[in-house]
Amino acid sequence: MPDPSPFANVLHTETIAKLARSSVLERGRSYVNRVSGLARTEARLSARVQGGGLYAVAIWVKGDRLGYVCTCPAGENGEFCKHCVAVALAWVDKAGAGG
Repeated sequence: MPDPSPFANVLHTETIAKLARSSVLERGRSYVNRVSGLARTEARLSARVQGGGLYAVAIWVKGDRLGYVCTCPAGENGEFCKHCVAVALAWVDKAGAGG
């Protein structure tokens, strides 16, 4: 049985779709295969995503919501960017059946 994750009740495809604009969501889906080093420590996910550069992404549980950061320009402006989408979708896929 998988280790219970703090993301199980928060990180789902529906949540990802709400956080990302539709164009960003589509681009993020195409970046899932560019995610490397996906890891969870307590209530924090971290990974790298290869895009125009190599970007560091972190996603964490913040109460019943998600916090996130990416080192790309959009992420540094506080957006749930395509790299965040890719990491979140990679985690959902890894966790199976939506988290």
